[in-house]
Amino acid sequence: MKQFKQLILLALFLLSIGSSWAKVVVFSDIDDTIKKANSMGGVLGAIHFFRKKVYKRTRDLFQELESYHADDNISFYYVSAAPEISFDAQKWLLAHQFPQGPSYLRRIDSGQTYDYKFRTIRRLLHKEMDKNPAEPLKVYFFGDNSSKDPKVYTDVVYSLGLEDAHIFIRDVSTKARNWDPELEIEKLDGINYFFSEMELLEFDEFSFVSEGLKERTFSEYKKKTLVPYYTQGTLVKRIERINQCTSRRLICKSKALLKAKKYWKQYHGLY
Repeated sequence: MKQFKQLILLALFLLSIGSSWAKVVVFSDIDDTIKKANSMGGVLGAIHFFRKKVYKRTRDLFQELESYHADDNISFYYVSAAPEISFDAQKWLLAHQFPQGPSYLRRIDSGQTYDYKFRTIRRLLHKEMDKNPAEPLKVYFFGDNSSKDPKVYTDVVYSLGLEDAHIFIRDVSTKARNWDPELEIEKLDGINYFFSEMELLEFDEFSFVSEGLKERTFSEYKKKTLVPYYTQGTLVKRIERINQCTSRRLICKSKALLKAKKYWKQYHGLY
């Protein structure tokens, strides 16, 4: 009986060590995920792309995520398909106080967005897994649905057989929300979509966030500044396409704008 108790205590001790040694890896896109880029805005979107404004509440969440896993071995990687010559990502991340971690931007010879991001993230994860194959691995993915992030992340998870992976996608295309029956929803299974950080903070994975962050997030939500206003323009364009509005059909375009404003108001009355 004494030996049995000793074995139980040893097992509990080893489990406690294992949990403190757990490896946590965070992958994040940059444009439209942590930086306001308006990728859905066409030519006019370039104005926001070059301004390089930050999603402050997501930055704060990353900081608290790092602190929460302070006893674990946590790593951050920033992988973007933006051209390498477009801006100094490492300098930008440091200036805005994101958790430290290497950044990877696409070179001219890196291939298309999907191939580049899938190959890069998979390679980095392989390196993490090879460091200690027996070490438990928890992976967070952050991206947006302006391009390939949902498909890239789900394919990486499937190809590597990751058992503890969590995907969070910012709905900058406005296609993941149930606005109205006429607007088709586009979602992939296994993904957590969010239109703003108000929803992001509702996920169980972020139950640790501070009251201060919750208050700052709610304050911006009530001011209607949490979601960039240009996102309403993306919603307007979707409605215009469905109703086949042309440049000459001004009444059609006006109705599309009014609908988008109505949906916008409804969203800002949810909390």
